[in-house]
Order: sequence, then C-alpha cells, then structure tokens
Amino acid sequence: MKNRDTRTLFNLPHGPTDKMYRSLIGARIRSGAEPESEEQREARERTAVRRRQRDAAIDRGADRARKETPEFYAAAAKAIVSASWQFPTFTTDEVWALIPADAMPTDKRAMAWAMRNAAKEGLIEATDNWALSKEAACHARPKRVWRRI
Repeated sequence: MKNRDTRTLFNLPHGPTDKMYRSLIGARIRSGAEPESEEQREARERTAVRRRQRDAAIDRGADRARKETPEFYAAAAKAIVSASWQFPTFTTDEVWALIPADAMPTDKRAMAWAMRNAAKEGLIEATDNWALSKEAACHARPKRVWRRI
C-alpha cells in the first residue's frame, strides 16, 4: 500500500481516533500478527486496574447520593432528557444547571452514574468531543460532550 493520508484511508475529515487505532492494533494482536510484548501487557493491565478504580469511585458516589438525596436520580434523569432535547450536544454543565437545588447531591460523582445509566438505556450517547467546563469549581477542565440518540 502506498503512503496515504490516514484521513483518506478512513474517509474521515479529522483522521482516525485513538479508539480506532486501539481497535486496529487489538485486531492485529488477536490475529497473531505480532505477539504482545511484556510492556504492552503491563500497560493493558494498568489500564484495566484504573478503569475498575474509576468505576468503584463512581459507584461510591452514587451510593452516597442515594442515601443523602434520594430525589437526585429522578431529577437527574429528568434534567438529562431535558438537556438532550434543548441542546444538540451538551455536557454535564448543562445538566447540572437543570437540577433543582433541593435535589443536589453532596458527591458530584453521582452525575457520572446518572449519565452512564442514561447512555445504557439508549437516551444519550457519548461523542468523541470534549468541551471545557463552564463551572468555576471545575477550573475549565475538559468534559465529555454528549448527544441525544
């Protein structure tokens, strides 16, 4: 194959994403084309550990919110649906703005659980885009952009 620009190869305006590269690399490893090195195996295991830690932290936040503010999940579900219809794409900043003050949890990790559940139920989906947060407490960190399905 001649040297071709990867944007044309994948027929995308922005070129392939990291997810696509990981998928292609994973397929080559599974096919037996190149054996996985010790370094690659360790990196994969570290990533798996980090994901489990992240998921455990999200679950702890969700449990805490359930105990402290049981009305949060109903309010969050309503806000997620409302934000998905109001905006073509949105972040959790827009969702937080739609939640009433009396339903606010003390542990903000609860929103991650609510967004994940909405995605699992097929209401929304994550895009490959990120936007800087508008919340002062988040110090303009990048946040995932979501859209309605």
